[in-house]
Amino acid sequence: MMPALPLDIVSIEDSRQTPAWHRHVLADRASAIERGEDTFDDWETVKKKILLDIRQDDTVRTSQS
Repeated sequence: MMPALPLDIVSIEDSRQTPAWHRHVLADRASAIERGEDTFDDWETVKKKILLDIRQDDTVRTSQS
């Protein structure tokens, strides 16, 4: 069971703004995807790729030792 968060934490609105440069990067990426010039993977696919890369790196390091 997950513990309940204190109400004051839950009710605080995040007043931080996304920096302008980051909004531009996101807009550029969204446009590239809409134009078919770029793609993205869902998080589960990315996690599998990362884990596979880590395992391959470990295998290479082990064989070089």
